[in-house]
Amino acid sequence: MMCTEKMNRLYRLMPGALLLFTTASPAAEDIELEEVTIGAAKIEKTINEITHSVTVVDELQIENQGFTDVTEVLRQQAGIEFKQVGGPGQFNYLKLRGLGSDNVLVVVDGVTINTASGGNTRNLLSQLDPETIESLEIVRGPQATLYGANATAGVIVIRTKSGKKAEAGVGLEAGSLSWRKASGSLRNNMALGNGDLLYSVNLSKTDSDGIHKYEYFKDQSTQLKLDYQADRWTVGGSLWKSNNDFGYAELDETSYAATMATYWSFQTPDPDQHSETGQTIAGLHFDWKFTDLLKQSVRVGRTSMNYTINDAANGLLGYQWAPTAIPANATGNSAAIPVGGVVPVYDTTSSVRADYEDYRTQAGYELVYTADRFNLLGGLEYQKQGAKQWGTYGASSTDDSYKSALANGDLKLLDMRLIVSLGARLDDYESWGRQSTGNLGFAWQVASPINVYANYGTSFKPATMSQLFNPTYGDSSLKPETGRTAELGVRSNWLDSRLGIEVAYWNTHISDVIFFDYSIVNPRRPSGFGQYNNGSEGKTSGVELKANYQITGAIGLYGNYTYTEAQTRAVDADWKRTVQIAHNKGNVGFNYQLDQLTLGANVYYTGPRLRWAGDLETSGYTRVDVSGRYKITDKLSISARIENLLNDDYLDELGYAETGLYAIFGVDYRFF
Repeated sequence: MMCTEKMNRLYRLMPGALLLFTTASPAAEDIELEEVTIGAAKIEKTINEITHSVTVVDELQIENQGFTDVTEVLRQQAGIEFKQVGGPGQFNYLKLRGLGSDNVLVVVDGVTINTASGGNTRNLLSQLDPETIESLEIVRGPQATLYGANATAGVIVIRTKSGKKAEAGVGLEAGSLSWRKASGSLRNNMALGNGDLLYSVNLSKTDSDGIHKYEYFKDQSTQLKLDYQADRWTVGGSLWKSNNDFGYAELDETSYAATMATYWSFQTPDPDQHSETGQTIAGLHFDWKFTDLLKQSVRVGRTSMNYTINDAANGLLGYQWAPTAIPANATGNSAAIPVGGVVPVYDTTSSVRADYEDYRTQAGYELVYTADRFNLLGGLEYQKQGAKQWGTYGASSTDDSYKSALANGDLKLLDMRLIVSLGARLDDYESWGRQSTGNLGFAWQVASPINVYANYGTSFKPATMSQLFNPTYGDSSLKPETGRTAELGVRSNWLDSRLGIEVAYWNTHISDVIFFDYSIVNPRRPSGFGQYNNGSEGKTSGVELKANYQITGAIGLYGNYTYTEAQTRAVDADWKRTVQIAHNKGNVGFNYQLDQLTLGANVYYTGPRLRWAGDLETSGYTRVDVSGRYKITDKLSISARIENLLNDDYLDELGYAETGLYAIFGVDYRFF
């Protein structure tokens, strides 16, 4: 049975996200709300002390909606959209506030996991098991002062499950595309000596087919966490490890089409094309309270990712029908093919085996002073990162290290109703030099139900290891991309806090954007031209609206809407709309929870988007998802999740087939 305190905490934190309620179904006016600290802020703060837009997702939300993919958890949140193509565990590209995944920092148990080679997390968000997550926080806007590079759009902080609650169980799932999953978990805590020992173990194994013949997804995940908490100190560690493999079809498509009438694409099954990923995230921490006001933290982390592309040369893969004229050599065909003709599709002419390895080692020290009217954080960090590649596409090995110093403080004025936050950071990279960033913000409790917040911050995204040091097209003199962002928002609670509304506006400009410049003379490339360069620009602005309404203790409504205007400008060119970003995106849904039954529904909408080439626009689409969970006994539960209930045709990107109606059914047994 879920406690009232837990449900109230979620309601307060998630305007615009899902509402969860106590199974006791109290009257709405009887529910008392409590303030909750936001861990991503590094200094303990309540939601109304944060000067940025924040969303928190709890493990109960993930459980009650039966999420099998972290992508779907995030898709329901304001400002976030995806280009997700293929079946389970396949290609996945995050977008936040009109910026790509290399501008969104992802932190798991205090360890940064963005790769050195690409600045992003590859396909991790479609492969990370949501059952291992205890909480997920999204802090929008530049977070460079606290987290450093790659945080212009925001930061996503994931905490894996801990031993804060006692729980042991097993679960089985089955569903569409031959989805099969088995999981087991053990979480508990116990008194030991002068403190408490908390431990958590979560194991899962997943096996699924894909949309096309030969497509598949296989994953094995392990999550461990151990903490010992004494009166004034805590020590602990965490480990998350996964190994997965996914097979995917061969994609052929036209690189440019003036209209849809001249566009063509094929996905042809390929028996030997697949990618393997091994990911390890490990962290250790030690926290010590000198006094009730002063504490220190030491953290050490390590993340590594091994990624392999395999594609045996299979010759003729099959035949397709030509929807339009296909030029010679487009799919391995030697001659042009007219409309309606049979198109032979050939595999790569020689087998591909390309290996990539990324790693990051980090260590940090933080000293935090907190008082009634003032708090201050100071920190030192050291990180070493590296990237290697070998195989078909050449061999290279590069690494880099950097040192950081940061300070962030809050001052509480006007009887604690006005919070002024100021932060600064200096990063010193071994490879290219120094970068300073800063942030100024305020949160003002104008009246009891209204909280106004604003911030201005700078940020940066350094060139990746590939852009700097690739022996064929890299340029070690590249400067980092730099950003500046302004944000203004209003949070409010009405009707005895049963109704929550939040509106936020942001405006971001990015300078020195890195792009591939085909005009540069480069004898290292066979063509003699082309390497990375600085000089493009980017800008994005928009409005986010989040709202929820607790109708009764059992029924809640929620919704969010985001309008985004994202543009890019090449050197000496006009501004153009950024590809793969919708102007309009939103969610609306409800949650019902009474006694043993939980039901939910979510309607997701995304407007038209330009495909990757910027020439054609995909159609917008609406998707209806439903979920349910029923406790047969105190220990045995059944669950179901159906995505795209109406089986509508939709596309996240031209050329790729989607899953259609997708249903997963599960059963779990809790030993305690």
